[in-house]
Amino acid sequence: MKNILIIEDDVYKKTDIIEFINKKYQDVIMIDSCESYTGGYQLAMSKHYDFYIIDMTIPKFDKKVGTKEQSLPNGGELLVETMLDSGITPVFIVMTQFENFGNETLSAIDARLKADCGDLYKGTVKYSTDSENWKIELEKILDYVIHSNN
Repeated sequence: MKNILIIEDDVYKKTDIIEFINKKYQDVIMIDSCESYTGGYQLAMSKHYDFYIIDMTIPKFDKKVGTKEQSLPNGGELLVETMLDSGITPVFIVMTQFENFGNETLSAIDARLKADCGDLYKGTVKYSTDSENWKIELEKILDYVIHSNN
């Protein structure tokens, strides 16, 4: 059984991803999820995960009822850096709906993650409610993760 952590603050997107994975991989993947930088870091420190699906724009803290938490445009990338600094070696993808993050493009972030994280970084999956392409891309990556010995 492979353990996956999904760090995603959009409830609809997270539900869509979880439903896809559960339908396709229910006997081989266990999923945990959270919605923030802090929640992702705390879970990563408390349990071994074989794979991470990380949104690029995430809030620093979990949302509290009646409040609006400000998102970090590069929160997913910052989380990976923090995990690496703490001795966690996350095998991960970035799954996002956006092309721009603050003053940076997704392709610039993708190139930096490839350079900084090497084989730990498995690329970017572009999520869209208008297309099923993200499912095909995610399936290829998950098939690799399931059959790897990491």
